[in-house]
Amino acid sequence: MTQLHTGSPPGIGHDNGMRIIQDVLTGLFRDDESLEGKAAIVLVKRAEVEAAELALKDAEEAAYNAEQALMSDMTAQNLTQFKTGAGQVVKIEERTWPSVLAADRPSQFEWLREMGLGNLIEQKESVNAQTFAAEVRQRITAGETLPEWIKVSVEKKLKIKGESK
Repeated sequence: MTQLHTGSPPGIGHDNGMRIIQDVLTGLFRDDESLEGKAAIVLVKRAEVEAAELALKDAEEAAYNAEQALMSDMTAQNLTQFKTGAGQVVKIEERTWPSVLAADRPSQFEWLREMGLGNLIEQKESVNAQTFAAEVRQRITAGETLPEWIKVSVEKKLKIKGESK
């Protein structure tokens, strides 16, 4: 049984391999108006989409790894931000999200009222998530201890602002 090899031949990059396939199919089906010619075009375009998706996935992974390496180096040098020679500000931002299980909502409401924050409780016995998150961030920054029923997730994200000069 013959196996179809979908990768590029050795020594030929993926883009060049795609061009070779496209040239072969175009040569086989010179009449783009025939059903076979249109089917060949569809196959080539699908292969181009797949190649672009793979390239995007690889680029996203490389960008993530580069960001992690840069943040690690900045942290090792006790930097939270720096300015490049081109005028860009590179900054590590920390985002915090508190969450409360539904079973702990009564404790949340009671705690908010005890802290003088009863105004955060909305009419339907719920709390605005963004306002609650801001309040929790303030308390963490102030060094306060939070009740154990508040689960906190923290994500560090690299931000680069400013145009290259």
